[in-house]
Amino acid sequence: MKHHEKPNRNGTAKANQRPPTISQRAMFAAQRMKDLATVSGQRQWAGAKAPDGTKGKASAQAASEEGVGTRTAELARLVLRACDREVVAAVESGLLTVSAAAKLAKKMPGVQRQVVGEVAKGRPVVEVLAEAGAQDRRLPRFDNDVFEKLAIQFKRLLNLRRYSLGDHPSYHVALARQEELLNAVRQWTLSGLQGPPPTYTRYGRPLPVRVNEAFQFRGQFEDTMHDLDSLSRRIGMMARRDGGQCIPAKYIARKLEEVSRLLWGACPHHVCTCWGDSPTHAECGGRGWMPLRPYQDPNPNIDGTNSHP
Repeated sequence: MKHHEKPNRNGTAKANQRPPTISQRAMFAAQRMKDLATVSGQRQWAGAKAPDGTKGKASAQAASEEGVGTRTAELARLVLRACDREVVAAVESGLLTVSAAAKLAKKMPGVQRQVVGEVAKGRPVVEVLAEAGAQDRRLPRFDNDVFEKLAIQFKRLLNLRRYSLGDHPSYHVALARQEELLNAVRQWTLSGLQGPPPTYTRYGRPLPVRVNEAFQFRGQFEDTMHDLDSLSRRIGMMARRDGGQCIPAKYIARKLEEVSRLLWGACPHHVCTCWGDSPTHAECGGRGWMPLRPYQDPNPNIDGTNSHP
């Protein structure tokens, strides 16, 4: 029986006890690293391996013992070292994954506890982390070109498996299902909008029509930020080629990142307390929604007013 299986009074593991999740096993591995650090350091110095064949690194051996990846175990160790006790307890209880908790390592303890409290209330982890500035909520862009490239990549992976494992009826079934999926998406694109647009809800309550349209417009923000990110990478590639050595790629990348942050801060982020029922509401200006961070022009006009409303 492993050390993390809790025995009952008779000395046997509880039959109805749930098996630990990957994140919980990673936390066990992180705690185990401390015991293995001294021995593994001696093995690394001698160039030897652990008895089970793993290399001398403590994280690799602990991860192997718990059946998790080395990177996951190292993230768990970061959580133990840099996160508040409430965050550690949230991972150990299964409330947070170790990867989500690791994103809080650089945040202040108060912010970490606030995130745990919001997640405990039932709010989505991604949403809470984004509000805390610990995660970017930009989604992968979905258009026909990207979808076709993903389909080609998937077909290549299927072919690689076929070459390694041999032909199988499931291979042909997977190809047929993929073609059905591609045809369905193409038909969806050609037919256009069918029926009413999706309705967003907050706290189980449908948003008013005007506010709902504003949250639908978030997709335009995400697409634009995706374009800015692609442009930044493209300029970086240009700067590495002959003829582009004089391009200030790092400076341009910082500016494009700043523009992207401004866009993300300006898009509809949460519903105002008025829920769009008051066109003269001072807090939101009658919009019914609030951005992540209101924009303030760093270069005001001579009369002292901002150049942007």
